Parts: sequence; structure tokens; C-alpha cells
Amino acid sequence: MKAKVVTVISLLVWLTVCPLWAGTPGTFRGKIIEPPPGKEHQGWLYVQGRNKLLRRVAIENAAVVYADGVPSQQREKVPANALVEGAEVRVTAEQDESGEWRAQRIEILKAPTGRPSRATAI
Repeated sequence: MKAKVVTVISLLVWLTVCPLWAGTPGTFRGKIIEPPPGKEHQGWLYVQGRNKLLRRVAIENAAVVYADGVPSQQREKVPANALVEGAEVRVTAEQDESGEWRAQRIEILKAPTGRPSRATAI
């Protein structure tokens, strides 16, 4: 009987503590903008939301896909090549221990109009 109680308590503690070690993904959307002056941009995107909040996101391990609503004639063969200034994106990312966003998935919602600068491309 005592062994069962200890096992149940251990299981409950384990189930409670494990999620604290794992990062919780967050989702946000906005337009890709040019990096602020003096900021590195290789491997990072700067996404500005409608409320003007700017987020810097590491993109090295992210899966980049197009949303269903993006017409095929506006799509690049390699979706990551479309991560340029003016593109509207939805980012699913986790914050690391230093507070930096690490993208897991980037969905391109709207291709940029015109020919944006490639300065913010990967």
C-alpha cells in the first residue's frame, strides 16, 4: 500500500514539474521589417505586429511554409527565400532562457508587394 502511494505521488510530481522544463510555444504575426541600424540580421527576422511591437526571431531551425491563401504565382520555389521585408508572417516560436524567440514554424500569410530588398532575407 505504501509503495502505491509513493508511486502515485512521484507520478504527480513528475507530471507537474516536466512542463516547467519545456518551453511553451507562442504564436504571433506581423510584417517583416528591415533590422534596426546596428543590429545583426543574419539568421534573424524582425517582425512588427499591428500594435507596432517589434520581435526579433531566430530562424535557423524553422520550417517555412506558405498559407493556403497565398496564390501559387506569388510563391517562391523555396519558401525561405520569401522571408523578405514586407512579407506578412505568422510565427510559432519559443522563448529561450535569455528571452530570445526561437522560431519553430514560419507561415507566410501574404507575399510582399513589389520587389522588397533582400537585406532581410536569410
